[in-house]
Amino acid sequence: MRKNMPSLEGDSWGVVVGRSDVKFPPKTAEVIGATLDFSVAALQAIEAQLLWHMTPAWDERVSILQYLYFALPETQSRLEAGQEVLARALEVFRTVREGFESAKGSLEIHQTDPSYGNTLSGYVIKSLFSGMGHIHLNFAKIMGPNLIMGAPFFANLLVHEATHKYCQTLDVEVKPPGGQKTTAYMGVCQDLWGTWDNGGQMSRDQLRKRIAGSAGAALTTKQAMNNADSFSWFMQGMLEGIPDTLNVALKFSGTKAALKRAARNFEDVQRDALGDAVQIAHFYRVA
Repeated sequence: MRKNMPSLEGDSWGVVVGRSDVKFPPKTAEVIGATLDFSVAALQAIEAQLLWHMTPAWDERVSILQYLYFALPETQSRLEAGQEVLARALEVFRTVREGFESAKGSLEIHQTDPSYGNTLSGYVIKSLFSGMGHIHLNFAKIMGPNLIMGAPFFANLLVHEATHKYCQTLDVEVKPPGGQKTTAYMGVCQDLWGTWDNGGQMSRDQLRKRIAGSAGAALTTKQAMNNADSFSWFMQGMLEGIPDTLNVALKFSGTKAALKRAARNFEDVQRDALGDAVQIAHFYRVA
């Protein structure tokens, strides 16, 4: 099954491609299309903010996210190592955005192979002869309860896989002290900024472990700069921290308007897919 992914511009991003042996959830094409619109708008805003952050007029919360997701010591956040992380993040986010935009009209997002397991959210397979293949997402999984999670979470899922496709990032494996080798997957702490600002509740190293687990906490900065989850969760942290984390980018009226429009469209698609009775995660902190 192939269905067009509509774009806010009135055209199509391309198609979602289902499998005959896996149920194709209703509204999948519309949700993925809305995710692409939101992801491109979000990446544009983040790029603008990171460019500003590389100047002396930097924002502390971007440095905090570097510390949490790229294993960057606080004392180095404005030194050479911090600039290297920012430059790499800018490169990755711009490459992903340009990859989406250049493929518009011909992009294909495929259903995952069920033989890989139902817990897998997505993957990209590299071919020896033709480079990186299509992005695969587990439609049945993400179109279930996860759909209430909102635009930043869905952008996270998509951008994670897109960094594999367009930037050849890895799902880095680490060996925590006293533990088994495992993939450095990450997450987000509820009330991240409140926890950070209030201090005493937990140390900053403990907060990093809350977000990244023992595996993510064992990452080096060099490893993190090629770890797909470091980029996708850093992006979600930037979005969840609005307006503080995008305080400069949102001063550009075009950037702000594009992000608001894409966020509202995603919520409209959510409501269409889930029904008005379902409590969904709003994304209206873009004042």
